[in-house]
Amino acid sequence: MSLVASTIIAQVRLLGSVPNQNQGRWSDTNLLVFIDMAQKYLVQELLFPECRLITTTVANTQYYTLPETHRLYRVYIDSQIIVPVPGGIDTLEGTQIGMYDQTGSGPVSSDAPQGGATASPQWATITPTAYPYIANYGAPAPATQPAFIGSVPRYYRRGGGIGFVPEPLNAATLTVDGVFTPPTITSSTQILLVPSYYQDALTWYSIVLMKFADDTQANQDQRNFAEGQFRERLKNLRTTVRAYSLENDRSLVRTDRYKYAFGRNTVANGSQSI
Repeated sequence: MSLVASTIIAQVRLLGSVPNQNQGRWSDTNLLVFIDMAQKYLVQELLFPECRLITTTVANTQYYTLPETHRLYRVYIDSQIIVPVPGGIDTLEGTQIGMYDQTGSGPVSSDAPQGGATASPQWATITPTAYPYIANYGAPAPATQPAFIGSVPRYYRRGGGIGFVPEPLNAATLTVDGVFTPPTITSSTQILLVPSYYQDALTWYSIVLMKFADDTQANQDQRNFAEGQFRERLKNLRTTVRAYSLENDRSLVRTDRYKYAFGRNTVANGSQSI
């Protein structure tokens, strides 16, 4: 079920004893500021929910800025899996093995260090390629290997975006799965990014912020009560998110090998031994 901002506004007004105002301190516009802060805080704190970003690559453009990202899970171009590079550009340049690659020559890509066409790292000079790109060298992916011509397509992270090696030559569908900062809430009719079971936590956190704005003894007590209620809801949400994550965290045992271990047992050719 989709959660709409107006639902949180109504609950905040009811629990916070705040009258409906078209203008003034507790207008819908001002309450939306608190609800927006609450949603962004909860997504950052819980790293949930996972979302999908779909856009299009631009010919001869290597680097793409992403929305503010908390966690990046999967990247595809035209449904082809793009492999992450642990260590990013440093790995592509061979820094981890003391290579400091200077073997590239020719025009450099759009995200490469600019200014020259020789003595550049290979990742910066590989010819742009149309995706999907079937590499000369297949699995396993070169997780820690410097860039080389014919490698499977890989992506690196720099700042708030990702870059691709080789650089895309065509307009292709780019799909990114991850946890992103929710878009700013600007309307009471806006659908929130979080699931409906975030509703109580959003409401109580918004009340905490609202009561913080009124510096009186009565409001301090109400704020402390609201914060206690929020912490309880946050604890419950952690449990829910953890249980959800465990569904995808189960260890899988390969059974196509000559021998494999399962618990304390060793299985070989269909027979079992201790």
